[in-house]
Amino acid sequence: MRPKIWLCFAEVAWMEFATDDQGTLDISRITKRINLRPEFLGKAGANDGITIEMIRLANGSTAGESEDTAVPVLGSAQPAAHLVDSTKLPVAMIWLRSAEGLTWMEFATDDQGTLDISRITKRINLRPEFFGKVGADDGITIEKIRAANGSTAGESEDTAVLVLGSVQPAAHLVVDRRLFEEFVAELSFRKAKRHKTAYTDSIPIPVDEVQEVTLWEHEVEKGGVPCTTEHVDMLLDPERALLADLRYLHLWHIARNKPAGDIVRMKRSRNRSQADLEQVYYSHALTIMRASAQGQEEVFVLGEDHTFHDSARGDLRVYVRNMEHPSEMKAVNGSSNALNDPTGILSNKAAFGKLHNIIRAKLLKEGAGGTFLCTFLNRIECIWFAKLEYDSERRMIRCQVAPQIPAKGLMPSAQICPRLDEILDDNPSDKDVMLADLLDREPPSGFRCLTRYIDTLCRMNDVPIIPVAFMTDDGTCLDMEQARIVARGSKSLIIQVGEEDAVFKVGPHNSIQNEKRNLRAVDGRASNIRVMDQGVNGIVKGVEGLAFIKLKGCGRCISSMSWEQLAEFWTAMEKALSGLHVCSLLHRDIKPDNMLLIDEQLVLNDFDISCLAGDSVQLKQYVGTPEFRSPYWTPGAGVYVPADDWVSLGLSFSWLLSLPRVDDPLRGLIDDPRTPQDMKIKLSAAINHAKARDREFLNLLT
Repeated sequence: MRPKIWLCFAEVAWMEFATDDQGTLDISRITKRINLRPEFLGKAGANDGITIEMIRLANGSTAGESEDTAVPVLGSAQPAAHLVDSTKLPVAMIWLRSAEGLTWMEFATDDQGTLDISRITKRINLRPEFFGKVGADDGITIEKIRAANGSTAGESEDTAVLVLGSVQPAAHLVVDRRLFEEFVAELSFRKAKRHKTAYTDSIPIPVDEVQEVTLWEHEVEKGGVPCTTEHVDMLLDPERALLADLRYLHLWHIARNKPAGDIVRMKRSRNRSQADLEQVYYSHALTIMRASAQGQEEVFVLGEDHTFHDSARGDLRVYVRNMEHPSEMKAVNGSSNALNDPTGILSNKAAFGKLHNIIRAKLLKEGAGGTFLCTFLNRIECIWFAKLEYDSERRMIRCQVAPQIPAKGLMPSAQICPRLDEILDDNPSDKDVMLADLLDREPPSGFRCLTRYIDTLCRMNDVPIIPVAFMTDDGTCLDMEQARIVARGSKSLIIQVGEEDAVFKVGPHNSIQNEKRNLRAVDGRASNIRVMDQGVNGIVKGVEGLAFIKLKGCGRCISSMSWEQLAEFWTAMEKALSGLHVCSLLHRDIKPDNMLLIDEQLVLNDFDISCLAGDSVQLKQYVGTPEFRSPYWTPGAGVYVPADDWVSLGLSFSWLLSLPRVDDPLRGLIDDPRTPQDMKIKLSAAINHAKARDREFLNLLT
């Protein structure tokens, strides 16, 4: 059996041609023209060894007989001929590939789609055995080739256009005029879009998908498909207690180490009239969406699928039990308009049309409808959810979008990084900018919606929802039904259950394990230190990488103090810090937030970054809170020393007393006559030791 050739015009239709036994293309012998389903477009390529017999066996019929059986032959034909689109001219470009898949040549067509092999626009080296095949009767002369190529035919491999001896000049590609007009219109739209946003350097134009805006207008608007905006509760399952907070804590842990300087560099390179480049946000959106699904098995969030070369591919993809729900990102979102576009959907038809395009092209099964819950992101600033429903004829029958799309000038409700546009003002340098710098400490509404979205997808696809559970080391599952968050740290959550006089501290596993070791080391050996409930610690099931400990007492932070309270509070903290140092532990993050009043007694709290005085590796890490960090300890100044803890304690008291910050940060406190004498002596000694970077502990003074 003779091999088959497939030719594609602008990824609209495939045409089958015969070849002789040597694989020579004979365009004059057109055997079949088939319109393929869009999901099979763009797959022509390398020889993968598939034979016609293999295709028959796989399909149960002759390859090319119908839309369903046309696909497997793509990429298996030898040689393969493929038409690709052009972003420069409103005409198609043809690429002929050699039988060995070595090289390509490009030709133009006229505006009727007629192949004009005399208009050679590009040639790429072919092996010499393909030379010399131009026949006398095919209308191609050496002079034409010379004129087109600017060189003498046969002088080099660059003149390998002679292989066109196997192509008959009378061959024409029959192009649907409507599709061609849509192709030109879409090309103009994309050119304007590219000029406006410069978000991409290469724009594919597959006509069969009729591209986003045109597709939406033709099939949704003209088709009378009802499109509405809803409250998120109409589209998403209810929020589960603690889930968004725990997954956001996981995100924060990752985001602290994920550089975001690429966003700063991109913004700095553009003027304020230019939209952002959306591709810069892809990896950050991927991190955020993966965190929203963290711990939920059978849910995978992936980036753009580059194995397809058409435009019917999502910027992000959420897979639930192998069912894809695409996500589209735009650098700018449209606004609603009370007169012309009250829902705002028309203003964002490019985004919703893209989602519809992907579903229609690749995800809907033949003869079956379906419901898809997709996402549309404006960079990583905010998010919308689109529920698209289809009938068995693959026609959209309903579109629902949530939350409401705001009018111009109003903020979207489902925000993720609401401070995104402030990054340039907050970060004059892009060197140390991390994704965490763009995130609020508390989960924003958009992230909470994302966790609900993941739960909704699981329900839609019959995937069991992983419960959040606090499991102790002995296997006991704690009852957290009445749990509520009472405080948030940079790396932890503080949770209270009911009115119990205790709290759970949740954080990254390594951090919690470190705090547990430190609290056990000082237990019973130091006063005025937060006490752990021994035996009540474990891991958080349902969110990977989180652990917890239980701490006795429910305290409150002090935000200020009077001079009358100073002596009492100083005595309490002096005992706590001296006791900690007796156990050879350094706190490394003393600040007002880590001083708690529990039963009217001031105690020192938060030991997750504390370490042993002899741990030289840990002591080199530049940690702590900048405002209360010892100014005598700087990067490159050696290791953290015990005196730095005392300096931080002095800075904390100075802040609580609202003393002005001067060049010598503790001078105001030490010189004030209301400061207790023992406090002055201790802090003065601490400054001297810190300046000298003395690793010895200060003598306890009474």
